[in-house]
Formats: sequence, structure tokens, C-alpha cells
Amino acid sequence: MKKLTSTERLNTIKATSSNAISKFGDVLFDYINSVCLSNSRNGGLWLALYQSS
Repeated sequence: MKKLTSTERLNTIKATSSNAISKFGDVLFDYINSVCLSNSRNGGLWLALYQSS
């Protein structure tokens, strides 16, 4: 099995961390949208439309 070079190791760390940050951002965005929509007028309807899209 071939060992990774320092550049390959750094690129692997960057790719993995960017994927984790992106997933965290998606979860946070979804949570904030859900909270804001559920607190608005006709919140249940808007939240249902958002979640079904």
C-alpha cells in the first residue's frame, strides 16, 4: 500500500473538512428556515410546503 504524500494528505483533510462544514451549514440553514417559517402567519402551511420541496 502506497503512503500518501504531504500534499495528498493535506488535500484529503481539506476535502473531508469542507464536506463536514457543508453538511453542518445545510443542517443549520434547514433549522433556521423551519423555525422562521413555523413562527410566521400560516406557519404550518409554509413549513409543509418548504419540507415537501
